Amino acid sequence: MTDYHVNINFDNILKVATRGVYRAAIFMGLGVHAATDDRLVEYRLDKFSMFRVVPESLDDASLAEAKANFRIFIEAAGLRELNESFAVFLDGMHWACLHVAHAGPVKGPLNLKKIHAKFEQVGLKKKFEKLGDLCGVNAKHVDYLLSINESRNCLTHRRGIVGEEDLNSDGTLSVKWLGGDFIVRHANGREEIFVPESLPIHVPDGGEVFMRFVERVREFQLGEHMRLATSELLEICFFFTHEAQVIYNQAVKYAQSVLPAQSTGGSQPPQT
Repeated sequence: MTDYHVNINFDNILKVATRGVYRAAIFMGLGVHAATDDRLVEYRLDKFSMFRVVPESLDDASLAEAKANFRIFIEAAGLRELNESFAVFLDGMHWACLHVAHAGPVKGPLNLKKIHAKFEQVGLKKKFEKLGDLCGVNAKHVDYLLSINESRNCLTHRRGIVGEEDLNSDGTLSVKWLGGDFIVRHANGREEIFVPESLPIHVPDGGEVFMRFVERVREFQLGEHMRLATSELLEICFFFTHEAQVIYNQAVKYAQSVLPAQSTGGSQPPQT
């Protein structure tokens, strides 16, 4: 069988994930501000049209309810953007690592495109499993990422009201991610968590300031409305960036361990 060459650019594949995080953060930011700003009350899509599909005016309670539901909608859309962009990022990593795993003359009926097509069709959990089986590349906190995907399902399909379909074996919907606490360690060794409002950070009695990464867990009961704070959504965006970087680092290391040093330059992920 004739050899062929493929350029692998892991940086471009990583950009799929980081671009998704950027879009999700911007979209959720715009939506949350619109939903919580009392000055933004214009809601009519038909303002400049002869067609009418909503009332010309809403009372305060109805408008507040509409804005609250809009926030749920936009947060669900943001989490969907994060999850789907990450899935496409995993597709790109699989395509690249598949070629690395089968570098050199490919003999027999092996069809990489067919193998990859099957990978594209599976859900997020299976993508992690298949990529790990292929080359040992995987996210550091797979269970966290899957819990966020489940929370997105609750927001999208049940308007954020936790249903039987959302419950884990312990009877709750658990959302987990890796967050960061800012810590000030005073000169006497005492530590406290604080929220920095501006930079630089001044510690009057001396000491040091650092960030400590910690597990965040939010649990919701059957029938409860699932709500995440704006600060939590921001941490989740950062968490997706972190996990994408972990996978990127592992994939590059894997390629370097398999391929000659001179060949670990550039794969464009497949266009999806």
